Amino acid sequence: MTIAEPCRPLRLASRALLPRGARVLLAVSGGSDSVALLAAARAQLDGPFEVAHVHHGLRAAADRDAAFVQDLCARLGLACHVLHAPPTAADPARHETAARRRRLAALALQARRLQAPFILLAHHLDDDLETLLLRLRRGHSGDRALAGMPVLRPLAPGVLLLRPFLALAAPPGRAELRAGREAAGLPHVEDESNADLRVPRNALRAWLASQPPSTRSELLALRAAARARLQRRVLAAAAQLELHLREEGLGARLALRALQAPPGEPRAEFVAEVLRLLGLALQRPRRLDPRAAVLRQLDERLRRGGELLLPAEPAPLRVLLHGDVLRLPDDAPAAGEPAARAVGALLAG
Repeated sequence: MTIAEPCRPLRLASRALLPRGARVLLAVSGGSDSVALLAAARAQLDGPFEVAHVHHGLRAAADRDAAFVQDLCARLGLACHVLHAPPTAADPARHETAARRRRLAALALQARRLQAPFILLAHHLDDDLETLLLRLRRGHSGDRALAGMPVLRPLAPGVLLLRPFLALAAPPGRAELRAGREAAGLPHVEDESNADLRVPRNALRAWLASQPPSTRSELLALRAAARARLQRRVLAAAAQLELHLREEGLGARLALRALQAPPGEPRAEFVAEVLRLLGLALQRPRRLDPRAAVLRQLDERLRRGGELLLPAEPAPLRVLLHGDVLRLPDDAPAAGEPAARAVGALLAG
């Protein structure tokens, strides 16, 4: 195994997804995976990049990890930013989800300061399978949940989060990245909290490692099938928008025929994809959140008519339902073809 192998998805992803010369911010914790990302970026990225390390202030070894990343970057001649994201009075939670929320907010803020439109993370195939297991454990069963983590997703205005190691059909896993890091001659630090089996992800990681190879093969097959179904569904949703989304005054109108699922497609999942793609198709793009409760509210408005606020980031989307038309009085369609935007929707997950 050589560093060239984990570099390959980064090279392909950067050429396909990063504008030439785009400034990039790498999130580096100091662990083996993120140092492998750093090694791959040095070998393959065309544009400028800088490194950010998020100091959560939650572990005794946090100062050590920050110093390690700073020293490594100094040795390699790279700019390194240590971002502090501890619990606060406004956000006092100390659990993993809260730390992740603060970490992403800190990275997004630093990316905007640097005018870096892309933040690269080192998630790999094993992370993806662990996420799939977590979702199954929580009772999720839809194709979007089982298809794994998105390769690309909006994080803040003007900032996209990119997982380049997941950009290929056969992404590298933890062992491949470790081998690549070792081939590059770069050290790493171990996060002692990874051994805490009270953390659900750690417990699932240990469980998966104890299973026969057939278990991993079954999970890979489940992920691949969900991704294939999701791809077909998103492209069908794009075709419906192509046919039925039109400008109307200062806003837009969508014929409700666009919400009719093709034969064999689960209606709720299809409508969710149409709404997600609709959010991307506007001059002020939205990241819609069409969860089950939202779809139930939409169905009620389809029967009775009236106004509905669809939850979305960075702001809700106001729609008016009357007869056979869904109107968006405040939002006009963006230039471009829905089919092209479908590619972004597939990557964004």
